[in-house]
Amino acid sequence: SEDIDLFIVLGTLYKEVYTLNKLNINIIINGKISEDQLYNSVNKISNTIVAPQSNSNFALGKLNIEYNDVKKQIDNYTGELIYLDNAKFDRDMKIIQLLDTQLNSIYIRKNQVIGKLDKTLSHSNITGQDEMGSFIAKIIKDMTASDIAVINFGAMKAGFSTGDITYGDLLDVLPFDNKIVTLSLTGLQIRALIQNGINPKSFLHFAGIEYKMKNKKLTDITFNNLPIENFQKYNITTVDFLAQGGDGQDIFLKANDIKYSEKNLRDLIIDFFKK
Repeated sequence: SEDIDLFIVLGTLYKEVYTLNKLNINIIINGKISEDQLYNSVNKISNTIVAPQSNSNFALGKLNIEYNDVKKQIDNYTGELIYLDNAKFDRDMKIIQLLDTQLNSIYIRKNQVIGKLDKTLSHSNITGQDEMGSFIAKIIKDMTASDIAVINFGAMKAGFSTGDITYGDLLDVLPFDNKIVTLSLTGLQIRALIQNGINPKSFLHFAGIEYKMKNKKLTDITFNNLPIENFQKYNITTVDFLAQGGDGQDIFLKANDIKYSEKNLRDLIIDFFKK
């Protein structure tokens, strides 16, 4: 757009950094990166400035730019990695007091009990259905009254232990602010989704359907104990990350009847425990 002076991307990009230049991005300030993308100073890829970046939690990237308002361009830029060695910085008591206040309220919130479980739910099987993935998928299905629910392995980062479940536990399990999305897919599209979803890098957990695989090929799929109909539409509930094609699940981009909820996945889990 001609109305944009600077196009700045804030994100957690990997190899995508090298393919974004066609979007005429001026600056990329990157978060999570891979080992081969450590930049101790400013890097420039084609016409895109990439801020200094590290995969360490103990370094910050600093970027300075001189922007020309008349020519609508960046005239100069510099940058560096700043390593957070406590010996180099004076403690700011105002900031410390502010953090202490906030951390206290966070501590109270994180320790609120939201539910209880009588068994441990593991989350470790990236190549197949595991207890945690099946548990979350079933909650999504039951709480939204959809035909089928789908959740990706990476949406969950831990399992639940036996006993009280706190809000902090829930944050450990579901750290992302994934919104709930309902949509419709045909039986054929669901077949393709299942086949694509056995990829170890993006394994999908389902509730509402049963399927069998042989030699990594889908051989049988049922819904309500009946074979799934290829051209029938089924109501699916998932999260926005998948609905937008995340983890290479492009089939969701062909969905119909898409509705985004203001409720995120953590809210849904809390509602389940309240029942």
